[in-house]
Amino acid sequence: MLSLTIDEKEIQVEEGTTILEACEKAGSHIPTLCYDKRLLPFGACRICIVEVEGTRQKFTPSCTTPATNGMVVKTTSADIIKARKTILELLLINHPLDCPVCDKAGECQLQDLVYEYGVAENRFKGEKSRLPIDHQSHLIERNLNRCILCGKCARICDELQDVAEVSFVNRGIRAKIGTDFDRALNCEFCGQCIDICPVGALTSKLFKYKARLWELQNVQTICPFCSVGCHLNLGIKDNKIFQATSNGGNLCSKGRFGFEYVHSQQRLTTPLIKKDDQLIEASWEEALDLIAKKFKEIPANNLAGLCGSRLTNEEVYLFQKLMRAGLQTNNIDNAGSYAYAGLMGLKQSLGSAGMTISLSDIDKADCIVLLRCDLSETHPTIGIKVNLAVKRNEAKLIIINPKNIKMSKLPNLSLIHHPKTEIALLNSIINVLINEGLVDKDFISKHTEGFGELKKSVEKYTPQEVSKITGIDKELIKNAAKTYGNSQKAIILISTGLNLPGEEVKLAQSAANLALLTGNLGKEGAGIGILLEKNNSQGTVDMGTISGFLPGYQEITDYKIREKFEQVWNVKLPSFRGLSALEILEKGKVKGLYIVAENPIETYPDSDQIKQALESLEFLVVQDMFLTQTAKLADVVLPACAFAEKEGTFTNVEGKVQKLNMALSPIGKSKSDLEIFITLSKLLGYEINYSNSAEVMDEIKSLVPGYSTPDKGTQRLKWKFVPQTFEKLPVEDKYYPFLLLTGHTHFHSGSMSGKSPALMEVCQESIVEINPEDAKALEIENEELVKVSSREAGIKVKTKIIRKSPKGVVFIPHHPGKNVLSLIKKDYLGPTRVRIEKIEG
Repeated sequence: MLSLTIDEKEIQVEEGTTILEACEKAGSHIPTLCYDKRLLPFGACRICIVEVEGTRQKFTPSCTTPATNGMVVKTTSADIIKARKTILELLLINHPLDCPVCDKAGECQLQDLVYEYGVAENRFKGEKSRLPIDHQSHLIERNLNRCILCGKCARICDELQDVAEVSFVNRGIRAKIGTDFDRALNCEFCGQCIDICPVGALTSKLFKYKARLWELQNVQTICPFCSVGCHLNLGIKDNKIFQATSNGGNLCSKGRFGFEYVHSQQRLTTPLIKKDDQLIEASWEEALDLIAKKFKEIPANNLAGLCGSRLTNEEVYLFQKLMRAGLQTNNIDNAGSYAYAGLMGLKQSLGSAGMTISLSDIDKADCIVLLRCDLSETHPTIGIKVNLAVKRNEAKLIIINPKNIKMSKLPNLSLIHHPKTEIALLNSIINVLINEGLVDKDFISKHTEGFGELKKSVEKYTPQEVSKITGIDKELIKNAAKTYGNSQKAIILISTGLNLPGEEVKLAQSAANLALLTGNLGKEGAGIGILLEKNNSQGTVDMGTISGFLPGYQEITDYKIREKFEQVWNVKLPSFRGLSALEILEKGKVKGLYIVAENPIETYPDSDQIKQALESLEFLVVQDMFLTQTAKLADVVLPACAFAEKEGTFTNVEGKVQKLNMALSPIGKSKSDLEIFITLSKLLGYEINYSNSAEVMDEIKSLVPGYSTPDKGTQRLKWKFVPQTFEKLPVEDKYYPFLLLTGHTHFHSGSMSGKSPALMEVCQESIVEINPEDAKALEIENEELVKVSSREAGIKVKTKIIRKSPKGVVFIPHHPGKNVLSLIKKDYLGPTRVRIEKIEG
C-alpha cells in the first residue's frame, strides 16, 4: 500500500492507483472531461490538473499520473482554479453556445464545469466550427461542431466494443473525430459513444427534441432482452419512455434503443374472443369466464401450457402452479426444454442447473474458451468483458465455432470446425490432456467419479482422427489442449439456442468433463457458463416450467418433494411426467392449450407443422402483448403488460435475482400476467391469493432452492464425469449441398425486437451469409435476392457475401420479418441442409 497526502488528508491506496483515483478515495472532487473508469487513461483535456509538491512541472494531469509513496497533492489552489478556467475558455473558442437547442443540456459536463467555475466571458476569440452535421447515420446524430476532442467515443468504440468505427482524423486545428472518407456510421449502433460523450456532439435521434432531461422521471429497472440482466435507467414523461441509459455501465443496441416496442401502435389493449372466425373485442369478465368454462370441459391430461422466458419469476411460478394445481396437468413447458437443455447437462454432471461462475470471474481468468459463442451478437456486454480480459489482462482465448466471429480478430486459437462436431473435438482435447499429463490428479481423486470410464471413452479420439472429422489441423487441437491445460484459471462459455438440438446436453457435459479434468471448478476465475438467450431464461426454468420438474429442477416423480409442494399449495398434484414443448405442439397430442408470452409459429422450428397442430385444437388461449401469428389462431387473446408496466424479479444468467420496477401505467385494458393468473385461478375453483409480487416471492423462497439461501444440497459431494460419443456426420446431399447455421444477432432476439422501429431501421431484413467461393460457383452477387430451401420449406432472402462463413456453410440470422426456423424440422438430429437458387427476373 502507498501513503500520500491529498489536501492535507493522509490516505492509503494500492500500488498502480492514479492520483485521480486517490483523490476520489480522499473525497476531493477533480473535474474531468476525457476520463472514464472504463477506459485507459488518455490525458487529452487537462482539466483534471493538480499540484504535486516537489515536481518540476507546475501542474500534473491526475488521470494519467500514478500515485507514489509520500506524494503531497493539492487540488483546489488559486493557481489550479485559474488554470482550469483557462482550459475551459480555450475549449469554448470553437464550441457553439447552442445549449437551448442541444439535447445534452442538463447532463453536459462542459456546461456544468462552465457554471461551476463561473466562466461568464471568454478572453480568447476565434471562429466557430462550421462542420456539416451527420443526419444520415442510423439512431445517432453527430454534430462535430460541439466536439471537444476528448477522444472518449473513439476509445470506447475501440477498447470496449472492438469496432473502431470512429477515430481522430487530421492534425492540429483541423483535427476531428470521424469515419473514413467522412461516411455515415456503419457499426453496431450500441450507443456507447452517446453515453460517454461529455457534450452534445453525439446524441440519440430517438430523444431529439422530445423532452428535457430535467423533465424526466428516472426509474431503475432491468433490460428485457438478453439474459445478462443489464441495469436500465428509463427516462419517463407523460407515461412514456423517452430514453434508456446505463448509469455508467455498458449497454447494447437492443438495451439502449429497443424500448420503443412498449409504445407500439400494434399493442393489444383489450381482450379478444373469436366469433364466426373473427377476433372481436370483449370484456375481461367475458374472456376469462369463457376460458374457465372451456378448460373445465377438457380432461386434464389433454390440457397443456407453454410460457415464454420474458415473464417475471413470480409470473412464471404462478403459471405453472395454475397449470399443475388449478388444471391438474403436468403438460407444461417452454422453449428451454430443448434450447436450454444444457442446464440439465450441467445438473447431471455437477448437480446444479446453472452457471458455475459469476460474470466477474471472466476478469480473473487466464484462459477463456468460447464454445459455439458469438458474444458480439448474442451477449454484447459479456463480449466486452471477454474483450478486455484478452486485451488488458492477456487472457488466452480459444474460439470453437463453425464460423469466424468478430472476436477472431483478437489474439486467439480459432478452431473453425464442421458443424456439429464439437463433441469429437472436446473428446480429442481431453485425450491430449490425459496423454500429456495435463490433468489435476489431486482434484480428480478428491472431487470426481467416473474418470476411468471417461479415459477409456476418449482413447480413439486422437488429434489425427478428429482432424478428419472436424476439419481442424491436428496441431491446432494439441495447441488448444495445452493452452487450456496449462492455465491455472480457465473458463468455458457456451451459447444456447443455436438450433442444434440433441447437442445441448452433451455439449454441456463435455465442457464439464474438460473443467473437471483440469480442476477448473469451485475456484475464482474458473468454471462453466451457459449463456441463455432471453432475459429470464434462467428464472423460467428455475420456476418449474420444464416438463417433468417442479420448481428448482426437482423431479415431479419424487414423492417427498411433491408432498412438500402439496402441503404449501394445499392440493393433490398430478404425478405423471408431462409432455415436452415439441410434443405439445404435435397435432393431436392435446385438445386445450394456454400459451403465455410465446409465439411458437415464429420462434420454434417446423412452423408449418406447428400451425397445423394449433389449428386442430379444440380451444387455444394466447396471452401476449401483440397479435402474433400464433395469437391470430386463438379462441381467446388476452392483452398482457410490457416489462415497464409491471413489477417483479428476473433471474439473470449468473443466477442473480434482479428487481424489476414498474415505470408506466398499463396501456389500455392490458393487465400484468400475474393479475391475469390470480383472477383466472378463482374462476377455475383453485383460488390463488396474493396481493403483490413480493408475496409470491416469499412462497418461492420457501420452495425453490437458491432463492432464499443457497441450497448446499444441490452441490454434489462427488462431481461426475459423463463420457460422450460422437455421432457420424450427415451424409452429403448434392441436391441440398449447404449446411445451415442460424442464430441471434446484435439487433434481433426473438420476435419482440421486430416491434422496435429503431432496431428495424438498422437491421431491416434478413440475409444469408455465404462464402465468396460458393457465391462465385452459384454466380450470385452481393445483396442479390435468392431462395434458400430445405426439404421442409423455402424462404427468400438477400445475400451477404462474407468470408466468415466457411465454404459449404451458410448462416441465416433470426429476423422478425423472416422465419428461418420454417426451414428446420422439429425432430431433426443434425444440421439442416439447404440449397440456394437465384430468383430469375
